[in-house]
Amino acid sequence: MVHPTVTEANWTDATGTPKTTSGFIGEINYVKATVPNFCNEEVRIYFHVKAHKDNAYYKNRYFITTKTDSEGKINTAVSFSKEMKAKLGISNWNVNLKFALVGIVDNQLYAFKGISYPVSNSELKVTTKKEILDLYFEYKGKRLVPTDRVPYNSKTPTKIKMVAHTRNMIGEKIKFTAHALKDDSILENLNESTIKANGITELSFQKKAPAHLKKDDTETYYAGVEGFSTKHFKDKTLVFKVGAKLDSGDVFDKNDPQLVWGAKVSKEFRLKVVKICKNIEKEKEISFSPNTLMNIMAFETANTFSPSAGTFKADPRDSRKGGFVGLIQFGKEAAEGLNIKRTELMKMTAEKQLDYVEKWFLLKSKSQLKSATDIYLSVNYPKAAGKGHIDKEPVYGDPNAAYRANKPFLREADEINEKGKKIGKVGGKTYVWEVREALEENYHEGEYTRNIWYNPLKKMELRGWYRSGWLPNESEYLLKTNVRDSGMHQGLDLYAPVGTTVYACVDGVRVRVGPDVSETYGKTITIKGFYEGKEYYFFYAHLSERRIKIGDKVKAGDIIGETGKTGNANNLSSKMEHLHFEVRNKKSAQGAAVEPFKTIKELKKNVKINPDKNTQI
Repeated sequence: MVHPTVTEANWTDATGTPKTTSGFIGEINYVKATVPNFCNEEVRIYFHVKAHKDNAYYKNRYFITTKTDSEGKINTAVSFSKEMKAKLGISNWNVNLKFALVGIVDNQLYAFKGISYPVSNSELKVTTKKEILDLYFEYKGKRLVPTDRVPYNSKTPTKIKMVAHTRNMIGEKIKFTAHALKDDSILENLNESTIKANGITELSFQKKAPAHLKKDDTETYYAGVEGFSTKHFKDKTLVFKVGAKLDSGDVFDKNDPQLVWGAKVSKEFRLKVVKICKNIEKEKEISFSPNTLMNIMAFETANTFSPSAGTFKADPRDSRKGGFVGLIQFGKEAAEGLNIKRTELMKMTAEKQLDYVEKWFLLKSKSQLKSATDIYLSVNYPKAAGKGHIDKEPVYGDPNAAYRANKPFLREADEINEKGKKIGKVGGKTYVWEVREALEENYHEGEYTRNIWYNPLKKMELRGWYRSGWLPNESEYLLKTNVRDSGMHQGLDLYAPVGTTVYACVDGVRVRVGPDVSETYGKTITIKGFYEGKEYYFFYAHLSERRIKIGDKVKAGDIIGETGKTGNANNLSSKMEHLHFEVRNKKSAQGAAVEPFKTIKELKKNVKINPDKNTQI
């Protein structure tokens, strides 16, 4: 028998993204771990704390018991309860909280083999400090970056939204500001904004261009929150430009719409979604956003967009009453109303199933599709569609099975137990406000999965100089090479003098793959993201500076670091300095690289493979 070893263990948020810091109020954290060869077995999670200024962990400990699944995985919610606080012997929650895993076999504790995951991943800094975590402007659902230029004129006001993500401030109010340099805020006359249960608050406003501005003139405003420092936020800039269309530094395919969750699906799928929404808008004379539809399908399929997603595939009999399937979770009654069988829907491609998504919404009345919440309710619980603006309108409640089955909607304190598990309550109800918040959270997650490519460097050309001379072809993806000591090259070497700014090429999250600093690659960054519906790991090497941490979410175009000469590049001359860039199809340091030019069409288009040797000096 193989002695089980813990191969992964992290604190994460509800989406599985690793985290190192948590607030106390309103945040639910998860222990995510993998113990191969220890499947469907009980595991005890022990928690220890230490004061922030003390390296020693207290002996007091608290534990909860959970169970691995059929693959040896654990994903257990942890809430900071009074019982936990008492047993850990702490007076407040400003602590570092660490966990360790021990198996249980035949009612006896069972120690796993030497733990191979980084100890730091199992430590979480818990704080009660009130903080602003993120602050930015949005225009038409797009998070703005400093390179964007927002349309502006003196006749029609431009509608803008400000968004703040907070910690330990649920239920409180904040005052947004937006001001030009040395000027007062243009939001002085607007009310304070209340922070919702997800820690997010928003403020919408609109502004016309002053009459004296001419075409191509710009005005710049900076986001702020009264009482908090916001100098460190990189996307707090709003640039209006008279006569502009939305102009961005992102690399767009003009024939491909950029959508939330768009990187999870194919271009064919995205184009069809836009066409469907236009058809519905024309037929129903309403606003029907492609981003709204993308978010609904993501939410209903657990963000997979699988045509077979749902409970039906576990027992795929069209005769049975229960079971839902597909992009909007078609049930028996819905499928019959569309003259299709669920078994047929399950076997379709996602692109083909969109035809039935369109047919479903065309059967709805205009009054059922008034808002994004109503559109979703027309899928999840049609009886409530049209009431999406009434916060306290009950959608369904106990003993209706849908009440407990739809766990993202269980948001009231007494619907969540002390372990952070959403269990509902006797006589409980799901209200419209809970549905809306769950959808908004999923939408914000989808904003980090857009189908946008951004070149990792502003200047994209192969490195040319090697010790053997001018050989730019050696900088391509080559399994065999003549001048490299290793005899292998699994990425692209892009010419970049030390200190060149490096950008996130896709929306995603920084993950750890291999050592944090490698003898070969030096300082590295790996971003996990999606491209054309497939998951990839984008690897940057030989960096001098890294501006994002493990677990940080990024958007395409975010600055993530600077090039350098770390690892085996440390002795290269200035004309040989470069960024080593790889595209990998799995989370592995070995054997995962794929051919960049064949995989990413923008790389083939934008990388200059025959650079001028006189420019690399």
